[in-house]
Amino acid sequence: MKGRKPMETVWSVFYCVCLFFSCATTQGAERISATEYQAKAAFLYQLAKFVEWPVATFLDADSPITIGIFGTDPFGSDLETVIGERTAKRRRFRIKRFSEPREAKGCQILFIPAGEERRWNEVLQEIAALSVLTVGETSRFVSAGGIIGLIPAKNRLSITVNLQSAERAHLILSSQLLGVSKVRETRQAGEKN
Repeated sequence: MKGRKPMETVWSVFYCVCLFFSCATTQGAERISATEYQAKAAFLYQLAKFVEWPVATFLDADSPITIGIFGTDPFGSDLETVIGERTAKRRRFRIKRFSEPREAKGCQILFIPAGEERRWNEVLQEIAALSVLTVGETSRFVSAGGIIGLIPAKNRLSITVNLQSAERAHLILSSQLLGVSKVRETRQAGEKN
C-alpha cells in the first residue's frame, strides 16, 4: 500500500477490527473469543509500524521483530495466520512463546494475557531495563506498568497507552498511535499500590 498515509493505516486497522467483531455471531463464547484474538493479532502486527526501538535493540539490520506470548497462549494459530510473511520497517516477524519471565528478554513486543495477571509484576520487573513493548488486555495491566492495553469495548478494541512506561523502555510511540489511544498515568513496574 505504497503512498498510504500513516493515519489512513491506523483507521484501516480500526476498520478491520470492527469487521472482525461484526462477523462474530451468538454461536457461543468460543467464536467470539477467536474473533477477538484475530483482531488482537492484527493489532500486534500494526503496532510494530508505529513504534521506534533503539538501534541497539536489534543485533543487525536483518534481525526480525520478535513477538513473544507469555504464559497461556490465547491466540492459537491466529497470530501466525494474521502475520504470515508480512514485514514492518523492512523486518520480518518471529513469534515465540514463553512460560518463564527470563525467557522473554529477546522480544521487541511481548503480549501478556489477562490470565497471567498474578505474574505481571514478575515479568515487567524482569524486562524493566529492556526496550520491550509490553501489551496486555486490561486497563489494570497498563496501570501496573505495561505499555499498551488492547481492551475490548463495545464491539471494538480500545487502545490504552502508558507513556511513562514507554519512556522507561526507551520506546518512541508515533503521534498517529497516540492520537487514537487513551493515555494513562501509572506506577512503575513492580511498585506496590
